[in-house]
Amino acid sequence: MTDEERQKTIDFILQQQANFSVNIQKLEERQAEFAIGLESLREAQSRTDATVSELASQVQLIARQQSHINEVVAVKPKRSSIRMKS
Repeated sequence: MTDEERQKTIDFILQQQANFSVNIQKLEERQAEFAIGLESLREAQSRTDATVSELASQVQLIARQQSHINEVVAVKPKRSSIRMKS
């Protein structure tokens, strides 16, 4: 191998190392951005979970209230018909 070929090989290796370093830095930056985005998504999911839980509780309450209303409505016509017969 001549000195010129050796120098070209060294230059090539150094250029590849520089490219590799730049690419690693870009990946690290993207990973940091991803981590921030992921944390934001976790927080949003936590809020969504709390909202869904609260909504489920409200739906259960409304269902119990509706059931009670249905019972009252079912009984009222019977009372009305008793009064009407008298």
